[in-house]
Amino acid sequence: MNGICGTCKNPLSKEGDMDYATCSICKNGYHFTSCSTLGESSWRTMGDSRRGAWKCTLCKEEKQASKTSQSQSLTQDLNKDRNEEAKNSNLGEQSSKTKDQSNTDGSKVSKKSDIPESKISMNELSRQLNSKIDDLQKSMSADMEKGFGDLEKKMNKKFEEMDEHIGKKLKDFEKTLNYYGDKVDEANDISRNVEKKLVLMEKRLDKSEKENVELRTKMSKMEKQSNGLAQKEFNTKIEISGIKNKNIDHNDVTKKILNKVNDTSEDIQFRAEKIVMKVGEEKQERTTIVVQLRSQEARNMVLTKIKSSKLYSKLNEIMPNEGAPVFFNEALSPYYKKLFFEAGRVKREKKYAFLWVKDGKILIKKEEKGNTLRLESMEDLGKL
Repeated sequence: MNGICGTCKNPLSKEGDMDYATCSICKNGYHFTSCSTLGESSWRTMGDSRRGAWKCTLCKEEKQASKTSQSQSLTQDLNKDRNEEAKNSNLGEQSSKTKDQSNTDGSKVSKKSDIPESKISMNELSRQLNSKIDDLQKSMSADMEKGFGDLEKKMNKKFEEMDEHIGKKLKDFEKTLNYYGDKVDEANDISRNVEKKLVLMEKRLDKSEKENVELRTKMSKMEKQSNGLAQKEFNTKIEISGIKNKNIDHNDVTKKILNKVNDTSEDIQFRAEKIVMKVGEEKQERTTIVVQLRSQEARNMVLTKIKSSKLYSKLNEIMPNEGAPVFFNEALSPYYKKLFFEAGRVKREKKYAFLWVKDGKILIKKEEKGNTLRLESMEDLGKL
C-alpha cells in the first residue's frame, strides 16, 4: 500500500488501518463514503474476516466480468462440441449411403441390416443415459428432500430448545433484576435515611460549634477576670530582684530604701518577704524581696521616686551587690509573670519596640507612635 486513496489519489490517514477501507484484492486504501460504497461506522463494526474479504468496486466489476467471460467461453466450447458431433454424424451417414449405392443387390441387403443396428445402439445409449440422469435427479431430489426434512426437524428442535433455554434464562434474569431492583430500593431508602440523619447531625454540630464558641468566649472572659482578680492582690507590692547576697536582712534593706525615697515626715508602712531561688543555666542563687505597701497609690509613689531619684546608683551604700544590677518592678501574679515572660519572647521574635507593666497591666507596642495593646491571657499572644 502506497498511502494514496485508490479513487481520489489523495493521501490516506497515517493514524491507523481503521481510518480507511482496504481492498483485499488490489490492496489499495479508499476514503469512506466519498471514495467507496462503505461508511466508516460499517467498516468499524465489521469483523476481521469480513474486513479481510472486502473488495473495492473496480475489483468487484473485474471479477464479475471474468465470471461472465468464463461462462461465455464455456458456452461457446459446448456449442462447438455439439456442432462437431453433429457434423461427424452427418458425414457418417453420407459415407454409408455412398457405399450402399456402389454395392450389388446382395450388398444392399447387407446395408439395410447395418444401418438400423447403428441407429438403435445410438438411440438406446441416449435413452439409457437420459434414464440414468433422470434416476440420478430423482435420487438426488429424494435425498435432498429427506436431508432437508431431517435438517428442518433438527433445526426446529434446536430452535425449540433454544427458545426454551432463552426463555428460562430470561426468567432467571428477570428474577435477578427484580431482586437487585428491590435491593436498590432498599439501598435508596437506607441512603435517604442516612442523609436525613447526617443533615440532622450537621445541624446539631453547627449548634454545638456555636455553643462551644460562645462557651470558649465566656471561659476566656472568665479566665481574664480571674487573672485580673489574682493580680489585684499584687498591685500593692514592689519586687526587688537581682540581689546576690542570700543572707541579707530584707527588712533592714527595705527600710533603708524607703527612707531614701521618703521626703515626708510620715513613716511608710510595709511588710517585706525574702525569696531565694536558683536562676539561669548555672543555677546561681538570687534573692528577691517582695515589699507590700499600704495601698496601690503608695506603691506607685515609691516606684516613681525610686526612678526619679536614680536610686540604682546609690544602692552600694545600702547593700553592696558586686556590681550586679538590681531591679525595682511592680509585682506580678504567677500567671501574669509567666505571661510577661512569654510576651518578652514574642517581642523579640516579632520585633515589638516596647513591653512594660503599669498598674498591674501588661502592655506592648509595636513602635513608639503605634497602638498600645493589653495582654490579659496567653490567647492574646496569638493575636500579635
